[in-house]
Amino acid sequence: MLQIKKDVAKSYGLDGDWDELLFTAYNQTPNDVFFNFFDPLVVQQSNVPTTPLSGFYISTSNSSDNYNVAVRDFLYSPCWTRRIYVYSRTEQNLNQVITHVYKDANGMECQIPRFPSLSVGVNQFQGWIAQIDFPNNEAIFGINQWFKNVLIKGNSELGLLLIYQQIDKSKMLSVSNYDCPCPAKLRKWNNQDLINNDLRATLY
Repeated sequence: MLQIKKDVAKSYGLDGDWDELLFTAYNQTPNDVFFNFFDPLVVQQSNVPTTPLSGFYISTSNSSDNYNVAVRDFLYSPCWTRRIYVYSRTEQNLNQVITHVYKDANGMECQIPRFPSLSVGVNQFQGWIAQIDFPNNEAIFGINQWFKNVLIKGNSELGLLLIYQQIDKSKMLSVSNYDCPCPAKLRKWNNQDLINNDLRATLY
């Protein structure tokens, strides 16, 4: 993971401290591949190929990490995503509708369509780069969110550059800040509580 400098983040229209991580899916076969990005079940059942020895594989921008390790890490430190840059020189890859799946604890699924190509401007020099924005903190990849059946056409590649922060769930369990009198009641947190407990996310 690479940390984005604050001045660069501001040029992107983003405030705060963000990291970036690039995943690139390569399909070297003549057949189309439909892949569930960030689905933890995929990497739990079998490792996704990360080298060109396979016809389909995913590489990352961080040489010390790979796709399988990153997605497993998201289970324990969820990936709060602010923006995803999508790139591909293949038109069908870029113009597809990406299905963003939300799944709750009861197994109920909600599917939200994402349209990367709508962000491509008429005067954009590099027409093969698009983006998906999540301004309301609605994208947290971990155990219950992923992109379903993302298309990677035969003999093409698709890149996803995540602008994100990882949430350290252990910091949410601070004993000194836990209030549970009898009878049990829920404690209400305000923005100052979050700042005092070193949580960098701003809740709306």
